[in-house]
Amino acid sequence: MTTNKNLHQAFSDPIFSAIGEIAEKMQTRAFAIGGCVRDALLQRKDTKDIDVVCEGSGIALAKAVADQLPNAGKLSVFKNYGTAMIQVGSTSSFVSQL
Repeated sequence: MTTNKNLHQAFSDPIFSAIGEIAEKMQTRAFAIGGCVRDALLQRKDTKDIDVVCEGSGIALAKAVADQLPNAGKLSVFKNYGTAMIQVGSTSSFVSQL
């Protein structure tokens, strides 16, 4: 059974805090979607792929997150699709816009 404690642990990675804080500063909303949410609900460990959708510019959000995280690696921007991907350690975070 999935509990609030399980969900809190599943989303305890610093990238979630960074995304939330930066989205708030940008006066937008961002939501975890896809496999990381599924994995959290199924109580799977070690999600290596985080998908996020935001209202507004996914690229601007991804750039700001990459700038804030000290261990952020490569930022890949897919301008035609309004999306970006950040490599943070062994985890990839993909940000798109609504």
